[in-house]
Order: sequence, then structure tokens, then C-alpha cells
Amino acid sequence: MDNFWALNAFLFSAWIGHHYRSQQLMAANLAQVASPSEAPSTSSTPQEEQTPSTPSSPESPPSSGNEKKPRKRFECPECGASVSRKFLLTGHMRIHTGEKPFACRLCPKRFADASNLRVHEKTHSPEKTFQCADCDKRFALSLYLKKHVKRRHHKP
Repeated sequence: MDNFWALNAFLFSAWIGHHYRSQQLMAANLAQVASPSEAPSTSSTPQEEQTPSTPSSPESPPSSGNEKKPRKRFECPECGASVSRKFLLTGHMRIHTGEKPFACRLCPKRFADASNLRVHEKTHSPEKTFQCADCDKRFALSLYLKKHVKRRHHKP
């Protein structure tokens, strides 16, 4: 399930980037049509984005203009860790603050991350889908089955 949300976040981010670039190109084209002599000469115009700022050297291939700009990084003021998204920094900061805003509805446990809460909530579920092949004991999480097999049946 976590992969589902990661994929959705990635696709949404890609869509936003594409939408933003489309808006920039449209604005630049409209500015040139409205007054070609007064067109802005910033590096955001499509022609300048494709032109390398320095002549290419024999060691590096010429720029195709398709290189992505480096993403803005968000740095933790406590430990210097760097992440690519602000929400990731917010989650990371909970390590330092000890904040655990996600509470289990069935027991007093709290979690810093919503995904860990979702995994924990499965322990309260009456549905035990993972079954031990040796003793028929059932578990809500595959991790619990693996631990059981290691401890009780001494299998790696």
C-alpha cells in the first residue's frame, strides 16, 4: 500500500512539473507574440534552456537541453539530513522532537508515521491471513509469521 501512495505522489509531482513548464512556455510565447522586440531575455525561455552555458568539452557530451534542474533540497536544522520534499522533512523532524501524532484507535500506542500506524492496526484485526506450515498458527502480518518460524521451529 505504501508503494501505491509513493507512486501517486511521484505521478502528481511529475504532472505538476509538466503543467508548470507548459504554463511557462505559453507565457513566453504570448509575450513574444504580443511584442517580439520586448520579449524577456531571461534563462526561462525555451531557446536558452537548450543552449549550454559553457562550451562542451571533449570529456562531456553536448547538452541536449533535456536535463532536469536540480531539485530544491530541504535540510534538517538538527542533523543536516537532506530530503527532496517538505513533507519528508516534516516527518523526519519527528525523530528529533519525539512527536507521535498518529494514535491507534484500539490501544494507547502512537506513531510518528501514518504508515507505521496502518501496519500496527493490522495486529488488532481478527483476520489472520498468514499461516504457519508447521503448526497451523495464524498471523495478521507476514513479519510475525517469519519471527514465529525462526523462534519456534528454528528455521532461518
